[in-house]
Amino acid sequence: MKKFLLGLIVLSSTLAVSEGFTRSEQIQISKQFATFQKAIKSKDIQTISNMIEYPLSNDIGSDDINEDDFKDKDSVIENKTEIIKSLKELTLPKVNSETNKITKYSKKGNAKTCDFEVNTKFTDSNDSNFFDNYGITPDKNFVVTASYFADSGADVDGCASYNTYFFKYEDKKLKLYKEIALP
Repeated sequence: MKKFLLGLIVLSSTLAVSEGFTRSEQIQISKQFATFQKAIKSKDIQTISNMIEYPLSNDIGSDDINEDDFKDKDSVIENKTEIIKSLKELTLPKVNSETNKITKYSKKGNAKTCDFEVNTKFTDSNDSNFFDNYGITPDKNFVVTASYFADSGADVDGCASYNTYFFKYEDKKLKLYKEIALP
């Protein structure tokens, strides 16, 4: 009976791990994310538009962008300046090309400015609490969240906002498929 229970524990922990991205997939995602960052920095709208799943599902609280700007590849190319501006914070996490590790970006605020942080996360179906917050079915995703907050005691309006970007990795291609921006 003990061997049977131990076998179930090992099997269930193996299944939980296998639901997420493999190390090889994480490396490929990191490389492709670095390509996406480079395209944003160099304003290469062709590469950016090829790395978006259309129509991009978004809940954007920005006056600069509306949902129609992301309905298809032509609309992204047509609204190049606004699109690049809206994705700029995705360029802040650093991808180490030798280790393919992604380092978060953070900037400490002061009494007049918000703290700012950009984190990345590889998610899977075990992250149901995380996905419940966004109304998304738990699945394998690469997620980037840019957060503004007042941890340093700042009394600044607008310090409680964030943008979250959801990427899928299917057929060995990384694609941005959802953006949520909350004021």
